[in-house]
Amino acid sequence: HKFGFYEGAIDWYEKSKGQGANPMQVNELINSCRWALKNQDLVNYRVNPSSLATFGQSFGIQYYKDGVVYSSAKEGTSKIDKQGKAILNLFYSDVVNGEIEEGSRLFSKNLQFPSHVGAISFTSDYKYMYYTKAVRKKNGSSGIKIFMVEYDGRDWVNETEISLNSDDYDCAHPTISPDDKTIFFVSNKSGGHGGKDLYYAERKGPNTFGTVKNLGNDVNTFGDEMFPFASKDNKLYFSSDGHLGFGGLDIFSAELVNGKWSNVTNLMKPFNSNRDDFGYVIDPKDPVRGFLSSNNFGNATSDVIFYVRKSDDGDKSVASKVPIAGLENIISDQE
Repeated sequence: HKFGFYEGAIDWYEKSKGQGANPMQVNELINSCRWALKNQDLVNYRVNPSSLATFGQSFGIQYYKDGVVYSSAKEGTSKIDKQGKAILNLFYSDVVNGEIEEGSRLFSKNLQFPSHVGAISFTSDYKYMYYTKAVRKKNGSSGIKIFMVEYDGRDWVNETEISLNSDDYDCAHPTISPDDKTIFFVSNKSGGHGGKDLYYAERKGPNTFGTVKNLGNDVNTFGDEMFPFASKDNKLYFSSDGHLGFGGLDIFSAELVNGKWSNVTNLMKPFNSNRDDFGYVIDPKDPVRGFLSSNNFGNATSDVIFYVRKSDDGDKSVASKVPIAGLENIISDQE
């Protein structure tokens, strides 16, 4: 139902039950369609596209000091992935009065790679950065791992693969809590609830972590949970295609209640659409501003980074809006 035809999707899902589809998962999808039909009102926010160049795919965006860091590429680049899209590295743009200034620059000369890099997170003092990078594993297969670098006062140095990674599964989309004590990330490791689950671990040092724990079945579903973001108000925002939603990936929030992540809430429209909506982050200086990524724009073949603003006057709008890259097929053909 990611195309928004909820009534038709319900009929199709019902028919699929007799064709070998998992009835429990099908019923969840039917419930999601019925939920979407009843929840078409907009919350008091505006979501409008930015002019940042994503070259067709977004791996999210993060605030950094007086600007933002995001994945992009230089115009005319010849480096492409298996899907024929430009290899994305990290770029920086200034933000003034909540608006992204024209012009961007390479974030670090030390962080240029032959494969995609993105889905980043900084510690509160901006001394360490964690990010996702496509790699070749020792057995020759492609995969996704989390890396970290340290700022030495001049540039980002000492790239290190963090200890949570494994050649047996993928780890991606790290986010560091505002108090720097917890890391959240995505993995398709065995023993989860679905395709990709959210996990967390105590962060004892830059590359020292406690026991990895699954966020549990209130958060994780039979589908995919991705792009976590930990906010200052102790909520965890993430995207999922397994909870009740409008189709594709929707953005949700969860709260830590009595030691368990629960109270999962759909952020509703205009945060979410019947396409893929993901990568929500909040301005650390202004909690009613932020960014998200979505392919709900134009012909819906490309990811776009959107501004998010709370609307005081009730003017709630979203511009008329390729699934995001998952944990596969994003190794450079140039390798």
